[in-house]
Amino acid sequence: MGWAAAPAIDIWGIEDASDWNQGVVVRWRSRRDFLKFLEVMDDKTGDGTIHDFKIAAIEKTIAYPLDPWFHLGDPRLLIALVLAVFGLCVQAFSRRDG
Repeated sequence: MGWAAAPAIDIWGIEDASDWNQGVVVRWRSRRDFLKFLEVMDDKTGDGTIHDFKIAAIEKTIAYPLDPWFHLGDPRLLIALVLAVFGLCVQAFSRRDG
């Protein structure tokens, strides 16, 4: 989630949509999870296709830059940084005691 950093850069199929305050980006854990979500949506639509929703999303598109207020980044990088800080703390305490 973040605040809009500037007005809309690109607008397709929507009038008077240049002013936005906030936006949200959803990141799926994996492509497999996203495909499972699409399968569930197919079952709920009744006609067995999600294609109409995909086309509708492309026909009405707004692109604007966000300034994220909370973003941890890649979980692998975050875990590596936490382990590095923990290792440095252990090393510093062991030198002080020894």
